Parts: sequence; structure tokens; C-alpha cells
Amino acid sequence: MTVPTVTPAGEYRAPHWHDALLLSLPDRLISPHTRRWIERVPLVAVVVVFTALALRLRNGASADEALAINSGRDLISSWVTQTAVTGNGEALSGARYLYPFLAATLDSVGGLFLVRAFGLACAVAAILLVSGAVAPRYSHRAGVFAATAFALSAPVVFVAALGTADAVALACLAAALWCLAARGSAATALVAGGLLTLASLLEYSTAVLVPVVLVAGAALSGVGALRRAGYAAGTTVLLTAFAYVVGAGPGARAWTDFLGDEPLSPQSWTGSLGWLVLDIGVLSALAVLGAVRLAGAGGRDALVAASLLVGSASFPAAQLWTGEAGTFDRNLAYSALFLAPLAGIALTRMSRGPWRLGPVLLILPVLVLFGVSRSGVIHGNWPDVRPVAAAILEDPGPGLYLASGPAAEALEYSTNDLPAVQWEDTYGLYAQGEDAVRVAVEDLRYETIVLHSAETGSPAEDAMEDVVLTALHDNYTDYELVASIPASGVADADVWLVYRQVSR
Repeated sequence: MTVPTVTPAGEYRAPHWHDALLLSLPDRLISPHTRRWIERVPLVAVVVVFTALALRLRNGASADEALAINSGRDLISSWVTQTAVTGNGEALSGARYLYPFLAATLDSVGGLFLVRAFGLACAVAAILLVSGAVAPRYSHRAGVFAATAFALSAPVVFVAALGTADAVALACLAAALWCLAARGSAATALVAGGLLTLASLLEYSTAVLVPVVLVAGAALSGVGALRRAGYAAGTTVLLTAFAYVVGAGPGARAWTDFLGDEPLSPQSWTGSLGWLVLDIGVLSALAVLGAVRLAGAGGRDALVAASLLVGSASFPAAQLWTGEAGTFDRNLAYSALFLAPLAGIALTRMSRGPWRLGPVLLILPVLVLFGVSRSGVIHGNWPDVRPVAAAILEDPGPGLYLASGPAAEALEYSTNDLPAVQWEDTYGLYAQGEDAVRVAVEDLRYETIVLHSAETGSPAEDAMEDVVLTALHDNYTDYELVASIPASGVADADVWLVYRQVSR
């Protein structure tokens, strides 16, 4: 039987559990590569736990998922019929020719499950790439701890459960960081540039993170780092410029999406700060400890710490400034991408202290607790339109339907098999003023009206919702309330109100 060899003094000594597991294996399973596979067991366990956490979050199509798929369907339909592209493409956060097309294709093959499975696969890839980016400069253990801290972050779990472009963009950023940090060829630097361009086309606002990835990747790398970072930067600039020329590039959208003209879901900065603490508070504390450790070492390590902290603060700082709450939790997944390497370094330092793994074994359950609880809370705040769609499908009447805000996209996706049913969101109607709202109800423009009783966070939008309700009540002989359906488990008053014309 093969037994572990004695490691000379002063050299790296594998953890004892490696040896124990190796000795417990049958002889037929032992080979020269066995120890390498054993080293991967913790990372495999992290991926399994992460996958289970993401798969437990189930709900109907979210507004962003539905928007992407509906836009992709419109795009494909325009290609087939040789007609102009219709749909709400301007509301997309990235190029309509990339993720929406992919999402619509996946949905046509395997439904929403396949769309979300692809997002989960991208999130898993990001976990592995974070580990691969950290391990070469620091240690295999630091890479595993970084991947663990990243995977147990509530925003990352939530993004993995969604079929949106965020998981794909997250994987592209992580892959670019890995190419720069763990690979030393010019070819991989060019690939990194292409990946950074792709990320900024998938989600325009991620373009502001491109310089951070370039600096952090160069700092994590070894000889020739500046040259390869220059290759990656040049490739990114050229490809982004080309995309802009053909009409698909981010352009000014990168900054307007990042800073925002006016928040769609406003929230006070204190409320958003509270979310930040709950979502990534423990991860941030560990990252600060890791950054202090690297800053003390000076040189390239200090640059690694500074660049990663800047990257982690970019999105939350912008959204705290603008007061946008709609995508706040989801965008914290990008912050986790930059905080995780620093947290991995801090956990590695703790695991080699006087108490060995003691502090780590105390911290990891806390990460799991926050990851499970907060991802569930974020998911629970997401209104489910499936009961509304089911009620409409029981007795669908042809005509134009109105739905509160983003719910229109999700309902359009859920009733896609009813071509006679056309959906319109309330944003365009509200922009015309109160008189236009009352006239639309009085003239019976809509066959069915679906309102969400919960407050939107925008006083102006909530006031217009009240105008619609008042108009419906004033015209009670024309519209009747046919269903009052719970929208989520967050509050009893959070319901869908379905009004339908009395006579058809």
C-alpha cells in the first residue's frame, strides 16, 4: 500500500486529513494523482453546498428574467419575419443581441429551468475561477477559503438562482481575473480582454469594473504582469469601440446605469446600508482583515488589497449615493467577487494561528447562516406572478391588459401561449398624467387590470396607483375585482388585485 512520504522540514506539509483520507482508500483507488483529487474535495463540497442553496430558491419568472426572454423572442421573431424589432429593449441592462437571445433560445429548449440552470453553472464557474486566481500567488488553502467565502455570500446565491445576465457577467469578470492572475501568456491576456468586453456588453454597468480587474489581475500575477495587462486593456478598448460602432456597445449607458438618472425603486441610504451589512457584512469584515495583512506586506500585495477594496466598494457606493434599491442586493454579488480573495487570505492566516482551524470553524457557520437566511429574505421579497397568470389563464379574454410596473413583463412571459392577450405596463400610462389614467379606465381601454397593493418606494408611483384604484371604484359598473391573490410571504397586505371588465 502506498503511504504518504515524509516532507522535509521547512517545506509545505499537507493537512493531516489529506493523509488520513489517503490511508483509508483501497489500494485499487490509489494512483500518483490521488492526492491531487483529495485536495479538491473541499472545493467540491463548497460547490455542492452552493448548488443546494441556490436550487432551494424557487419562484415564478422575475421581471428581469422575463424582460430578457421576451426581448430575445422579439429579436428572433424579427429575424424570422424580417420585421422591425419590437418590445421594451431600451429597458435592458445589456446588449439585446447577447443574453436576451441566449435566454430566449434556452427557454425555447428547456423553459425557465434551463435558463436558470445556465446561470447557476456560470456562478459555479465563477467560484472555481476565484479559487484559481488566488491560489497561485498565495496558497491552495487561500484559494479554497476565497471560493468558500464567495459561495456563501447571500447575493451570490441569489444571483445563481436567477436566470439573468448577472451570473454570466460575474463569470466573465472572474475568468478575466483568473487569466491575468494565474496564466502567463500573451494569448490569455488577449482572452482576458475579450472576457472583460463581453462582461460590459452583458451588463453595461460592469464596464466601470474593467480597470479594477486589470489592476488586480496584474498585481496578483508575476513576471510580465504590466505587459499582459496592457494587452488585455488594449483588446478591451478595441473590442468595446467596435461594439459601440455597430450599435451594441455600452457607451454612456455604462455610467448612466451605474449612477442612474432617477432611482426606480428609491430607498434611504440608511436602509441600503443595513442591507449591505446583512448581505456581506461578515465577508467585508474578513476582507478588511485580509487587506490589512496585505498592506502590511507592502509592494504588490498592498496593490492587490487596494484594487480589490476599490472594486468591492464601487457598486454599493454608487447605489447608496443614488438611493436605488431595486438591484442593490443583486449588485452586491460583484462586490463579493472582489472581497472574497481578501477574505480567503484572512481565513488562511487564522487557520495557521495557535488554534489552527478553530476560528475558521466558528466563522464558517456564521457565513452559512447569513448566506441561507439573507438569500431567502431577498428571494421572499420578489413578488410571484404565477397565481395571477393561472387566474388569467382560467378565463382569458382577448384584448389589452395593464399590469403594475415590472409585473407586465413577467405576466407577458407567463401568458405567452395566448397571442390575443397583449400586455402594457403602467409606466407609460402614468407618464401621461392623472387625467389620462382616468380616461383610460373610463374608456375601457384595458380588458383586465392587475395592480400590486404593496408600496413601490416611489411616492409618485404609489400616488398614481391610487388614482387607478379610485378610477376603478368610480367605474364599478364596468370593472369588478375578480381576484385578490397573495404576492409574497412578506406581508399580508402584499397582494395582487385583478380587475376585469364586467361585460365582454
